[in-house]
Amino acid sequence: MVRDEEIELYGRRFTFRFTARPEMRRVEVEILEGAGATARAYVRAPVRGRTTEDARERAWEVLRNHAGLDHYLALVARVVQAVAPGSTLAVDEDARMIRVDLRGPRRLRFPLTLAREDALDPERTEEELATFIRSHLEEHLES
Repeated sequence: MVRDEEIELYGRRFTFRFTARPEMRRVEVEILEGAGATARAYVRAPVRGRTTEDARERAWEVLRNHAGLDHYLALVARVVQAVAPGSTLAVDEDARMIRVDLRGPRRLRFPLTLAREDALDPERTEEELATFIRSHLEEHLES
């Protein structure tokens, strides 16, 4: 059994492709970006669960982390290009924090640091995040 479920997150379309794996007593979910024939792998390894619902929940968690990080870093890059054109991002992350420093013509005295759960929270608006990012850059950007 292979079944696709289309979803939207952060204004992007994704597909969960469910495949039953009876030999392993698992359900496997591939996470794809896009929908239909144009969908392509978004996460390298499939997510597995004992049931379809378990696999879906795990896939949602993985997708929120991957797509949330992409969304946050794209927003940081847009603000950086507006405030410090020509600078590039140097990202360091762990399970708790996301730290972004700048490379190039402008540098930060202190990296932009935000708790992962705050950066990836789909309830936080882009405006809130952009205000936080811009404030930090304006306060800590070296000439």
